Amino acid sequence: MSGMRLRPIAAHFVVALLATFIAAAGALFARAAVVAVEIAEARALTPVIVRVTQPADWDSVARAAALLSDMDGVALAAPMSPERAAALLRQAGSEVSPDQLPAFYMVEAEIEGRISDPKTRLRDALAKDGILVEVDASPPAPSPPVREAAWGGALLAVTLGLALLWLAARAQAQIASAAAIINADIGAPLGRTLFAYGRSGALFGFRAGIIGTGLAAVCAIAAIMAPRGAPSLGDLWPLLGRTEFLMLCAGPLLAALAAASGARAGGAQAHRKAERVG
Repeated sequence: MSGMRLRPIAAHFVVALLATFIAAAGALFARAAVVAVEIAEARALTPVIVRVTQPADWDSVARAAALLSDMDGVALAAPMSPERAAALLRQAGSEVSPDQLPAFYMVEAEIEGRISDPKTRLRDALAKDGILVEVDASPPAPSPPVREAAWGGALLAVTLGLALLWLAARAQAQIASAAAIINADIGAPLGRTLFAYGRSGALFGFRAGIIGTGLAAVCAIAAIMAPRGAPSLGDLWPLLGRTEFLMLCAGPLLAALAAASGARAGGAQAHRKAERVG
């Protein structure tokens, strides 16, 4: 029907539900973006040049390449031939032929970004087999500030969501002012009124928080799993880490606190208004 509209209290609950959804979705999608960046950084490959110093011969280079290939986190390791070295120099702008290069004994490798302190790790691993090397690793390229942008957006979403929830609870408390009027008429202290409104608002926000956070979690999982097809329970379980679990638990609790605060504010205003009228 065209003239039909939500009752005020029902409309306030819808606003509270939307507010908790915005806050939870912003936090969850920010967390997903941060995890995606961490995975990409861990899988990024860093070029490394390993110079064999002792024993300085091609047999040691071949042994070093074989040992590096078997190491965890090393994606590629191969002896660098004079032709390969000349090609790299030409890319850098130096026109040189392979027969013009002095004798060198090097291994070209690529390591994953999750390896911490790659120079020391590679040097120590080869030293155990009697091969002394010097390692030159290119510094990782600076990554864009995705983490900062993601958490900044999450903070904005959470702040906006909690503010909307506070306003919804306050408006509902002002409409449901019968308790404040009765307390004012019988001379009850303001603290009793605030306690009653705060308890009611906390329950109001907790219910909205559970539903809104649940909907946000479903949307986040659907967005993550969409490229992979229909998810199974085994696919979903790894997505729920300690951080995500704490975020899901914190959603209804923060919603309850924000709604309790808003309801207390609305109850206090209704109580003062009833006292003036009385």
